[in-house]
Amino acid sequence: STFSQHHDPVAEKLNELKNIIIKYYPSGGCNNQLNAVLFDIFSCERELQSHCKIEDYLFVPAVKNLVKGM
Repeated sequence: STFSQHHDPVAEKLNELKNIIIKYYPSGGCNNQLNAVLFDIFSCERELQSHCKIEDYLFVPAVKNLVKGM
């Protein structure tokens, strides 16, 4: 249960990073570059969410069952 609680800080940091980039990216700059960076961050967020769900719904319960059986 302690392990699964450490997912939220990473997701929060990615969201914070997106907000900082959007807020402070100089206007008049290359929008293609900004879009590419934001797309990569959004993709990373989605992959992290999938990863966390797999851990929370498959691996954490499996480890709990193994520990319970010892």
